[in-house]
Order: sequence, then C-alpha cells, then structure tokens
Amino acid sequence: MANITARISDALSPRVEEYAAALGINPNLFVNRCVEGCLLGMESAQPEIPQIVQLYRNYHGLNRNVMERALVRFVHLVEPNYEQIPVERKKILIELVANYEGVLDEKARIELQRKAKELYKQKSKVKP
Repeated sequence: MANITARISDALSPRVEEYAAALGINPNLFVNRCVEGCLLGMESAQPEIPQIVQLYRNYHGLNRNVMERALVRFVHLVEPNYEQIPVERKKILIELVANYEGVLDEKARIELQRKAKELYKQKSKVKP
C-alpha cells in the first residue's frame, strides 16, 4: 500500500481543528475518520451517516429526543461550566443526574459535581 500524505486547505483547517477538539481527538485522527466514513458511504448499498458525524451529534445533544435534551439542559444547571468540561465527564454527569433520586437542591448539585469529577479522575487513570 502506498503511504498517502494529504494537506487540508487553509480554509478547512480551523474547522477541522475545532471539530477535532470538540470530540477530544487529534485533527489527523478526525480527518481519517471523516474519510473512512465517506468511503464506507460510497461502498455501502444503503449509506448511513458516518460514525464520526453521529459521535459529534451525540456528544453535543443534536440526536436526542425531547426528554434527553431536557436532561442535558438540566445538567447545565448542575454544572455551570458544562461546555468546558471533557466529553467523558459530561457523560458521567448526565448519567449521575439521570439516576439521582432525591431533591436536586444546591447540596445535591455540589455533590453531583464532586462525584462526576471523582469518577472522571478514576476513569482517566485506567486509560493507557
């Protein structure tokens, strides 16, 4: 197989960097996943949305039903810095809020933030 080196146009570079950062992956991996999705679409009898697109839309709540969107908006109240936290910690926080039983008052909000940070740290240590 030939080793292909490609150059992204100057106009696309900022967008590639932005979307890659939003997914927490490096720009080269992002581009490879985009190309892979396009090739799979070209080869498939019934093309689907590329996985990288689905991943982005899921992370940013664009594929959610009304209840899921409401939950994500509620989580924004629990974690005011929601947009700045890592994607994996967002997932943990959403799961914690969705499964929380009890009154969601200020004390619960602080506890959920603390637990999400703790679980994220534990999960991050496990990664190679």
